[in-house]
Amino acid sequence: MAEHNKSIIRVMVIDDNTTMRSILRYQLNQMGVTDLVEASNGKEALSKLRDPGLRKPHTILCDLHMDQMDGLEFCNVFRNDKELKATGIPIIIVTADGERFTHEVAHQVGAHEVLTKPFTTAVLQSELEQAIGFQFSDQAA
Repeated sequence: MAEHNKSIIRVMVIDDNTTMRSILRYQLNQMGVTDLVEASNGKEALSKLRDPGLRKPHTILCDLHMDQMDGLEFCNVFRNDKELKATGIPIIIVTADGERFTHEVAHQVGAHEVLTKPFTTAVLQSELEQAIGFQFSDQAA
């Protein structure tokens, strides 16, 4: 994997829980990832992703259980939308649901990976690096 400056990485965080969005923001900031776009549910995220003025994220962190549009439905709609699918943005589902079946369904509808909460910043960084396809450099921005 090639190394790149982490300041160029943009991540979308989708979670209906403001505390969890704050925790993910903190973990990403600890890694040096500060370019974030947030949404409180799948519908809001799709609206933002369809905005031609939005610089597309390199990856998406999406909660599994949310009101209005949950993570499974978001993945399914995202992967079946020609324009969004073409972006190839990997989706990492984050959930407290440890059920293997739920994780398998998430993969079937297009999730790159499923992370079970709680997870460490190191685990999150490793998953982001795998999803994006490069390692974060330790160089200052």
